Amino acid sequence: MFHNESIFKDFRDFTKKNEEVRNLFTSNCKPTTAHFNIVQRVTAGLSFLHKEILTKRKLEIELKKQTSSSWKTTYTVSLQEPKTTSIVWQQSCEIPKSSIHWNIKDNGHAGTSRHRSDDVPEIASQLILARRYRVIKIVGEGAFSKTVCAEDLYRNGSLVAIKIMVSQYNHIGFEECKKLRYLNLHDIYENTHVIKLLNTFLYDKHFCLVFEYYRGGVLKVPCMINEQFRLQIVRKLACQLLTALIYIKHMAIIHGDLKLENILFVTENSYELRVIDFGNAIGLDDVKYYTESFEIQSLLYRAPEVLLGLPFGYEIDMWSFGCILCEIWTGYPIFQSDTKSGMIKEMERLLGPLPISPYKNAKNFAWYLTRNDNGLKDWPVEASKDTLRSMRIRKLSKALNTNNMDFVKFVDEIFNYDSSKRLSPTEALCHTFLAPLFPFTLFYTSHTINSFLKKSSMYQALT
Repeated sequence: MFHNESIFKDFRDFTKKNEEVRNLFTSNCKPTTAHFNIVQRVTAGLSFLHKEILTKRKLEIELKKQTSSSWKTTYTVSLQEPKTTSIVWQQSCEIPKSSIHWNIKDNGHAGTSRHRSDDVPEIASQLILARRYRVIKIVGEGAFSKTVCAEDLYRNGSLVAIKIMVSQYNHIGFEECKKLRYLNLHDIYENTHVIKLLNTFLYDKHFCLVFEYYRGGVLKVPCMINEQFRLQIVRKLACQLLTALIYIKHMAIIHGDLKLENILFVTENSYELRVIDFGNAIGLDDVKYYTESFEIQSLLYRAPEVLLGLPFGYEIDMWSFGCILCEIWTGYPIFQSDTKSGMIKEMERLLGPLPISPYKNAKNFAWYLTRNDNGLKDWPVEASKDTLRSMRIRKLSKALNTNNMDFVKFVDEIFNYDSSKRLSPTEALCHTFLAPLFPFTLFYTSHTINSFLKKSSMYQALT
């Protein structure tokens, strides 16, 4: 709805001008001679648009929203070109309440509001986002974002997953976008098992990330009577996870939130997986910013050095990997508690007492010395390393309910309290437990392969 005829005329002239420029571009793209190749045609056409493109980059678009009690919003859009006619028009439109809602708690009651920093978007089905994605259903919801399954109208209706950030936490989405762009850019062969970021856009002040949609769901292993089949599946999953960790480490990134919910199967009928949710991922140089609060990793997958307040590195992802492996096998978390002290107690119950040497300089070490050590009642006060290791193996075998010693020892070497002695992703990939996946390793021992890798340039590059 335009307010007067003169403004309408200016807008119509502006549209006509753009149409003429497009026709000029098309006509200049046509070949005049047989030797006029495609590059010359496109270059000639673009030359006529060069001035227009520079002008459009300087266009100022100001969006002013004035909300009234009737839910009618007036949009004022100002397009200004340097040394040209200023074109201004206004259009009133009503925002349908069925399209988007906002869950706000005000004085204990649910209400409806707009543009609140702590709003959590509730997206209706069939809503079109960015003029491209038709929402089908909600597939996940968290404190910082909501994830929906949508149909990409530009790609023959292929499905995508769209992560819609709460506007207050848009910065988390920006950081995740930056990390994933960096990882995807260097993933030339697309075989690192890291989720692929397809697109990003801003929707009503909410930053949105578009990913490939994976139908397989959260990682899990079906219950099978034959333990060997289950072990083989665990091996395949472990190998893919380790591949992702090797790549992430090589790119100097710590995932920081590895857990079962952040690993998805690509399809329902295969065991190919993807590591997702890099919202908490940090660069190695950013670790210093976490040395005050140590608020990183989900509690059930948190490494002991993070719990006690030691400077940490890539090794914390390997601890989370060990927790995931055990949870895949047993169906429940290997360490279960809702407090930090409870997690330490659970670890010591299964793995024995923490060694003093690596943790004496930890921020929370004084608290650790004054803790309730009921979790150590089954462990001898003084024992050799071999005795403690045999006890750990026995307890882990019981906790995992398996007699496969390769698997138990694999988990034991991952759950090393000393992060400097914990298995790295590359070393873990060469462990005896995973040997059935790599027939050539049968000719060598795990120690021989690790020694060779440590001396090779490949190992240095990956570690």
